Amino acid sequence: MVILSLGIKNILGFEDLNLNFSYPKKLVNNTLGEEWLKDYPNFRYKKVNIFVGSNATGKSSIGKVLWGLHLFFTYKDSKYLSEYISYNSKSSEIKIEYACNVNDQVYLNKVIIYINAAKAIFGNKYKYSIDYSYSVLGKDDTYESAVKKYNFIGHFDNYLDGLEQINHVATWYISMPMTESEFDIFNPNFDSLEEKKEYCTVLKKIMKVLDPTICDVQVSNEADNGYVISFEDGKTTIIESGDKIQDLKYLSSGSKYGPAIAMMVNSIRKNAYKFYFSDELFSYINSEIECAILNVMISLLGDGEQLFFTTHNTDILDLQFPLHTFYFLRRITKENGKVKLEAVCASDFEKRNNVSVKNLYDNDVFGASPNLSLLYELVSNIQGNN
Repeated sequence: MVILSLGIKNILGFEDLNLNFSYPKKLVNNTLGEEWLKDYPNFRYKKVNIFVGSNATGKSSIGKVLWGLHLFFTYKDSKYLSEYISYNSKSSEIKIEYACNVNDQVYLNKVIIYINAAKAIFGNKYKYSIDYSYSVLGKDDTYESAVKKYNFIGHFDNYLDGLEQINHVATWYISMPMTESEFDIFNPNFDSLEEKKEYCTVLKKIMKVLDPTICDVQVSNEADNGYVISFEDGKTTIIESGDKIQDLKYLSSGSKYGPAIAMMVNSIRKNAYKFYFSDELFSYINSEIECAILNVMISLLGDGEQLFFTTHNTDILDLQFPLHTFYFLRRITKENGKVKLEAVCASDFEKRNNVSVKNLYDNDVFGASPNLSLLYELVSNIQGNN
């Protein structure tokens, strides 16, 4: 599955956000390799999308919307989206376009989910309806030409009827910070010993990089889906299915994210899914390690796979990726004094791929650098009082 566009209105602070994950023409010497669907060389998509921004600019909110969509499509229950509505008095909307393979045929699907606040009932229950369109990709299609061929299947006042019509394959892998309760549980659930050993190999390498005092990681012979982490001083930590990761002993804040990072890397390595979203897994991890693991993830991506990645680490801007890879989240104060969350792509500001994205960011070309003036006022106020 590959996402081509995402639009959200009145959701998690976004008034009207529209993101396009296609790009208009092939790049010469693209460091990310083939950014198009296999057997469809003109159907271009952004293989890697990196979201950079200051605090409270909406990076994780995009991940939450995609996570909510995944649950909505999978379990066919609107409750997974209702909690994300910004203002109960306004109607909300989520639009997603994505390509997926169904029975060896590639479809471009467009799903628009309408959340009608005018019919809201007490208890935050809303009226959901769906528009569904699709086109079947021809070998020479671009994203733009495929959009023009949409077959409008219909508007469904009962969203469940609409979901039954959709050619959707749920191949998403999303990992978010442990502050999100459902992501604070270790849940590998591998069926075979071979799968456990494969994951353990990845986990061992990552844990030893995150914490050099770790000397070994082995599959547990006793715990179900468990792993024994051994330290140089003889201490051990056992992590098994169902454990709260934040409660693990002897692990630093950064190394506690090791199991989740290993799950992501292992899944990409095995091409187990098609869409991956890594949100804020590296907040407590050394910048050089984060850059290295991101490069590993990208190098392991297979055909028709896509990675979304959020970060605070501006060192990643020095990595030699196409400009269209980088998105910057920012808060804009409008004339009426209200704040609007926006996302801008580096390629909207600069077309030459030999330009340093880091330099553009440092010069605040994207308007996404944090406002530090209030902090410096603390110093000037103290000095003024003296």
